[in-house]
Amino acid sequence: MNVRLALFIVCLLTLSVLVLGGFALAAPRGDTPPDIIARGGQLYDSWVKAAGVAQPDGDQMLWSTQTTNTRAGKDTWR
Repeated sequence: MNVRLALFIVCLLTLSVLVLGGFALAAPRGDTPPDIIARGGQLYDSWVKAAGVAQPDGDQMLWSTQTTNTRAGKDTWR
């Protein structure tokens, strides 16, 4: 194997480890607080109620891009 190619591969692997290791260090640590988990459940159950906003009228904006589901109106916002 060419020495330059071997050196290139070693440098590339080293750089990859450093970059991916940096992402791992940037991740949040510890447990998620219970209030955050509860808020996620509230949003999943009824995002309109949890956000304190009025129920949207009509179809969800992206609904017209699909053709396989026949729901309409407020059912398209779930």
